[in-house]
Formats: sequence, C-alpha cells, structure tokens
Amino acid sequence: QAFRYSGFVTSSPESRVDSLARLAFAPSPTHSGSLTFVGSGREELDNSTVALAVDGREKIGTVWDLTYAATRNEPEDQGAQTGAMLDLSAGWQGDFAGVGVRYDEYDREFAPANGLLKTDRLGTNGQSAYFNYYRLSGVKTISEQSFDIVRTYRKTDDGRVQNESWYTGGSLEWNEFVRTGLSYSDGDYRPMTGTEPGEFGDTVNQDRYWTASVDFNTRSSFVGYGASFSSGELGGGDYEYAVAYIWGRPSPSTSISLSAERLESFGIFEQYIVEAGWDITPTNSIVFRHVSSDGEPYWRLGFRRRVQRGLDIFLLYDEVPREEAELSLKLLWIL
Repeated sequence: QAFRYSGFVTSSPESRVDSLARLAFAPSPTHSGSLTFVGSGREELDNSTVALAVDGREKIGTVWDLTYAATRNEPEDQGAQTGAMLDLSAGWQGDFAGVGVRYDEYDREFAPANGLLKTDRLGTNGQSAYFNYYRLSGVKTISEQSFDIVRTYRKTDDGRVQNESWYTGGSLEWNEFVRTGLSYSDGDYRPMTGTEPGEFGDTVNQDRYWTASVDFNTRSSFVGYGASFSSGELGGGDYEYAVAYIWGRPSPSTSISLSAERLESFGIFEQYIVEAGWDITPTNSIVFRHVSSDGEPYWRLGFRRRVQRGLDIFLLYDEVPREEAELSLKLLWIL
C-alpha cells in the first residue's frame, strides 16, 4: 500500500486539546516518507508543528534520510513565534558494517510543544561522522558483536564551539545469555546559561567518562536483569552514575519492572522506580508507577477502557510531593 494515514484527538482538564495527523507514503520498497501535523491548544499557549521526513536505501548499499520540521507558537498575550530544524544524513550500510555523516541545524525559536527536544541543540548546528559494526556470530561462545565510533562537532550560531567529542563503545553477547558492554566518551562541551534557548556561556568543560554494563537473559521474554556503571568527569566535576534493573512478565497479560539509580555529581541523588501493568481484558487495563526520588514519593494509577475501535477513555490518579492529589479523565479519539 503506497499511502497510509492516521490521527487522533485527545482532551484533558484545563481546556487542553492535543491532536495528530500523519500521512505516510512508500513509492518503492526501499523509499518512504511521512508528513506529520501536531497541534496543541492550551489556556496559555497554542502550538502547531509540521514535519516532513523522507529516507531511502539504494541497491549499492547507500542510505540517506532527511527531516525538516517547523513550529508556530502563540503564547497568551504575545506575538507568534516561528522556528525550524533540519536534519540530514548519508552513508553506506553493508551486511555487517556501515559508515556515514550527519548534519543538523536548529533555530532558537524551534519549539514543538509535545516533542522531546534537547534544549542545548537550539541555536546550534552540528556535524558528525560514524562507523558501526554488528554481527550475529552463529556460535555459542560469542553469539553477538557490536562496535561504534562517532566523531561530533557542534557550534553555536555565533561561531563558538559547543560540542567537540569522540565516542567509542561496543558489546559482546556470550552464549546467547549475557551481554557485556564498554564505552568511552571524551570531548569539550559548552553548557547553556540562563533560561532562554541558545544562551551559551564562556565556560567550556572537558567531559570524559567510561561506562560498563552487563545484561542477563538477553533473549528471554519472561525475565531479564542487569546493571551499568559510569565514572569520570562531567560538567566540570566528578561524575558517577549507577543503575540496576529487573523486569518480568509473570503472564502474557501482566508485567512488572524495578530499577534503582544513584547519581553522584555535585551531590548525591538516588531514585527508585516500580512499574506494573495488567491487561485485565482486551478492552480494560491498569497501569501503576511509583517513583521515589531522594525520599520524595510520586505515584500514578491509571485505568484504560477501550469503548470502541478508535475511542479510549483514561482515568488517572496522580499524587505528587507537596501538591494536592489529582484525578483526571482523558478522552483519546483515533481517527
């Protein structure tokens, strides 16, 4: 099928309405694209985002992709603000190895209200080159191998270096059961100052740290567990980060996961997360999430009811430290 389309509209308390519409197209088996529109109407802000993404793979193994997005924000009692971003890459990917380059640039005013965006990208443009290797070995001792190396160079709109770094890392899976990984990152980084996008200070930190990880039951769909540890210098000070996790699916309709994190960087921060879910029936499900950050608890209980195809109702109960508990009802309508 050459064309596919989808969309949804959802409403929530305080007169908020969010919507999405997406048109996907595939002129050939190795070329595809999409056009997406996202809208968000809130009491204090009206936002719209439109994005075009295309990608392809040629017979000789070359791969490429291009993404362009633009936003328009109309804050309450203020004039409209518009911004855009461009991201493109080209490379070659073989059976086991690949090489390529990437370029991107972000306006300071680019602001998708419902998007996850690294704020230090705004007001910068960057380029990078990479090499990767991945292979399923077909033997039990080392059943999987991977390796990556990335060189990044990013500068601010006024020509200063914002990020110049190297990253290298790899992993080995042993006997289709345990995966070990090791990586190292080193480079200069200019942090943001103030609260406005694109505001970078005069300080440049040399960040360098390594990360070691281990994951068990790598091919299981029933239970898995693992941990990772990072150590070095970050943000102009010592840095250590450790995380351990375990997840399981006691039955096809239930799931649970637990994780513990400890960050030591200009102080000590600890966090524990418990998540669980139960698909009671094909139309009813419950989710639970509890987070304890430095002893401050937060938890959410959610119920989902599928009324009919394309129409879902969510009932959420949230309890946040030092705030009143909130009960909300959300309606999701998929067109």
